[in-house]
Amino acid sequence: MRLVKAEPYELTVETFGTEKSENKVLVEFVSKFDMKPAAIIERLNLLSVDYKVDTLFSHFGHQERNWEKIEDL
Repeated sequence: MRLVKAEPYELTVETFGTEKSENKVLVEFVSKFDMKPAAIIERLNLLSVDYKVDTLFSHFGHQERNWEKIEDL
């Protein structure tokens, strides 16, 4: 029997020296997110996206998309 692990083995966030909070605060913030594939799909509502629109005009800059929203610390 093969066990499948849904949690990521590693999660790295590169701030390129632009962070405005302590590393401890950033780690705590990121740890609150469920990073399992099903949770990401649900959080970003990826099953109801009209991908035709995104491929025509780029997948960035759509304010109505969940992945464009900024999470506050």
